Amino acid sequence: MIPAFLIIAMAVVSMAVNPGYFLGNLSSNCEHFALVMQNNHTGLRAQCQGHGNTTQCSILDLNDCFGYITANHGFDPVDHGGFNRYMHPKTCRLESDLRLDCQLLSDIHRRIFADLNRGVVNDEGWLKCFENKAVAPPDCATRPAFSDGGHLSGTRSLVASFGMVGAFVAFVMGFLLCQ
Repeated sequence: MIPAFLIIAMAVVSMAVNPGYFLGNLSSNCEHFALVMQNNHTGLRAQCQGHGNTTQCSILDLNDCFGYITANHGFDPVDHGGFNRYMHPKTCRLESDLRLDCQLLSDIHRRIFADLNRGVVNDEGWLKCFENKAVAPPDCATRPAFSDGGHLSGTRSLVASFGMVGAFVAFVMGFLLCQ
């Protein structure tokens, strides 16, 4: 049996190695999410909180953030993963829990998903994945969207609100209580 302190230590080390993967801070400090075209790729646009009460509109090219993983038949965070090589342009829908629902290029009858909270973070007001930072073109806030996430702004799931850290803490607490 693994001691509880060891489990917690492993979680802290994991978060230190790749904090963006676990934090899932998008839904807690960004709003007005939409999918837009950015350099002929699918981009995620959002208004995010920076230092103080400032907000920044930015667009992140999802081609730099996600790749299709055949083992799990979905998109996972992959640095420069080539997101757009695997799906039809403008076929993605942004769902209210920050998941993308896209049409697979090789099979038009198959939908695949990507969880944006797993790969994209707010970095002082700018969307970011890995070391890839979003841009803020002059038309950022007015660029036409092809999917706006429905009623996403202000609607948060428990995991989205507390992120993977909160989910992990709940798991560890549940584990410890069962001992």
